[in-house]
Amino acid sequence: DVPIGGDLKDGGPALSSACRDQFAAEPRVEIDQWLTEVAHTKATYPTSWTDTDDGLLQPQEVITHLARLAPEDTVWVTGVGQH
Repeated sequence: DVPIGGDLKDGGPALSSACRDQFAAEPRVEIDQWLTEVAHTKATYPTSWTDTDDGLLQPQEVITHLARLAPEDTVWVTGVGQH
């Protein structure tokens, strides 16, 4: 793992290129197995939330709306705040 800090507009294109090169070098079978596992997880644990009356957004609601707007091949990453 290598930590990266900076503005995404500056480092994003280089990071994207490096990731593309890395993924191209990976055996396709491993990637296909991982994608199958992700599809199974999505089917088993669909994104849902219960609307609240407090006017606050649920995190699941935000992610669902962002996912509808983003291209299908978008890769989402998050930090869990334990660094």
